[in-house]
Amino acid sequence: TFALERDQQAEENEEKNKTVFRILKDRYTGQSTGTTIQLLYDPTTGRKQEYDPFDVEDVKESSTSEF
Repeated sequence: TFALERDQQAEENEEKNKTVFRILKDRYTGQSTGTTIQLLYDPTTGRKQEYDPFDVEDVKESSTSEF
């Protein structure tokens, strides 16, 4: 059993384009239950692709000040 979830009422378009694919039940082996896959919709291609939300390259810099 699978579920797709996203924040349709988000302020930013980038947040609206993020989807979580969640495995609710794995009746075959039970090993994948609870696994989540982060997907990001690309409006230019019309496809969703897997992405890592913790990848340093994907994170936007929130501050431009130097230390």
